[in-house]
Amino acid sequence: MNNRHRFGHKAVVAALTAAAMALASTAAALPGASAAPAPAVLAPAVVAVAAPSGTVPLTPAGAPQTIPGLSNWTPATGAFTLGAGARVVGADATLTGDLATQLGSVLGRTVATGTSAAVVGDIEIAVDPSRSAELGKEGYELKSGTTLKVTGATDAGAFYGAQTIVQLLTQGNVVNAGTSTDVPRYQERGVGLCACQVTISLESLERTMKDMAYNKLNQLWLETKLKSDAYPKANFWAYYTKAEAAQITAWAKKYHIQLVLEVNSPGHMRPWLYDYPELQLVNKDGVKKEEQLDITAPEAFTMVTKLADEYAAAFPGQPYWHMGGDEYMMGDSYANYPQFQAFVTAHPEIFPANSGPGDVFVWFMNKVNAYVKSKGKTLRIWNDGVPSSSKLALDKDIVVEHWLNSGPRPRPCSTPAMTWKTPRSRCTSTAPATTRCSCRACGPPAGPPASSTAAAPSRRRPARARSLARNSPPGPTTPPPPRNPRWRSSSLAPNGSWRRPPGVDPSRRPTTPDLPP
Repeated sequence: MNNRHRFGHKAVVAALTAAAMALASTAAALPGASAAPAPAVLAPAVVAVAAPSGTVPLTPAGAPQTIPGLSNWTPATGAFTLGAGARVVGADATLTGDLATQLGSVLGRTVATGTSAAVVGDIEIAVDPSRSAELGKEGYELKSGTTLKVTGATDAGAFYGAQTIVQLLTQGNVVNAGTSTDVPRYQERGVGLCACQVTISLESLERTMKDMAYNKLNQLWLETKLKSDAYPKANFWAYYTKAEAAQITAWAKKYHIQLVLEVNSPGHMRPWLYDYPELQLVNKDGVKKEEQLDITAPEAFTMVTKLADEYAAAFPGQPYWHMGGDEYMMGDSYANYPQFQAFVTAHPEIFPANSGPGDVFVWFMNKVNAYVKSKGKTLRIWNDGVPSSSKLALDKDIVVEHWLNSGPRPRPCSTPAMTWKTPRSRCTSTAPATTRCSCRACGPPAGPPASSTAAAPSRRRPARARSLARNSPPGPTTPPPPRNPRWRSSSLAPNGSWRRPPGVDPSRRPTTPDLPP
């Protein structure tokens, strides 16, 4: 699977959304997950007028055309032809049942399942844990011959193999004979959605996850708002209830998607701070800043960690907590907030000599990191809020996602320091260039594979609609959503800043149209 994500710009949220949706017209719908509350039943993304026929088109390398392209292809003599009464055969009822449902939408008929031996023209799906060294957690083997078979070492691998089968049979009923061992090149293959200031319906979220699964994308970064018990005055405009969070979590599990939940803090917090003026940062002229949390106040740490706990309970089983950290002083300056330097002066036990206001930001990130780790999670932040120079060092086990050329610039790494998720596949960090690390950029591993928080090549880059569409199978296209739905909402003032419209009931949650399928 050559999911190559070379661009990492958080600003183009719409492009990230469109990346998972641009091919929806060619993606067969997966059955919905069973968790309440269930949304309205969606029409399949592919409704067959007639069963596809003909030979599946080939790439210039001679492999059957898929998204992403197969890692390799070894041709053989002959071809697989889908039988008129073809079944989906396998021991796992969930895998066979889901694949049969998808193929039913493509073929325009009911596809039977079974556990008996496959016959000519059947489709096979299998899980073989003994092949984990070869296939990993998400890879699979595809064999086209008298039958069409995928084998994964795990359920996830077999699931992705099933998506390849759907892609192939959407294009034709004949697949050239051959074999592929298709293993993803990148561990994290992500899409980003900002649902913090607009309402994205559950139907749209499920459709996004289906499209992600079809394109073998496995991580959904979701900056969103959860209905809060700890901060009830923030429960207005766009948010998800705990029941809706349970539904989202169930879909993520079904479609083998890891959720990275974010509450952007300590900047971009107007959706949370609007009715909590006592938590807002106040400048030297006494003006309260609705976007910014005053991290010199103890209540700031309480708010950030209480929200993290609420999200962890509502979206269980996720390994990361993303606290944002970007653009805290966007268009502003620490010089306008004397309380930062006063905080440094008042706490010599924390801050070394000559520390500045930026060290308070680093201290706050590290303090949140310690709390997040105590809960068994890994902290992620954006890069641009990290000061270019500071006396305090940012904790090395924080995952820093480099999306903007601001703040510390990544450079070739030396020792396994903090992880930088950079737009290119090279290892970078802020460590002094004195000794080499064991990443792919610096040299072969000296021991076991690095953990997700060790310095490593970039593995997650947000998908881009344009690059995915370029490799799409032939088929109708859907216009992408507006360039940036985060800033295209009725919740925005004319100048683009967030506000609560006059006369709006704080408990009202407006419904916005679904994003394009």
